Amino acid sequence: MNTKKQSMFVLPDGRNVLVTFLLVSSLFLLWGFCNGMIDVMDKHFQTQLKLTLAQSAWVQFAHYLGYFLMALPAGWTLQRRTLSPAPAMPVSSPNKCRSHG
Repeated sequence: MNTKKQSMFVLPDGRNVLVTFLLVSSLFLLWGFCNGMIDVMDKHFQTQLKLTLAQSAWVQFAHYLGYFLMALPAGWTLQRRTLSPAPAMPVSSPNKCRSHG
């Protein structure tokens, strides 16, 4: 029986992924902070730049449009760098989709 305690950040092949975990966690924290600030900044843009509500909506639209536009090159990069890209939809057997009857 193996009584040696295995670290949560050590893979079975012995590689330590603590630095990777900390990097991804800190980037997620920064993303969440910036995403939360868009509403506050939008209100200040309205007052300082004298934007209408419609113009202010375009600011938020542009912010969220960035997610879509950056997802495309990120997906293309992952497709080129991996051997088998993950499917967009789960692949299931045609028999599972048919009703019984």
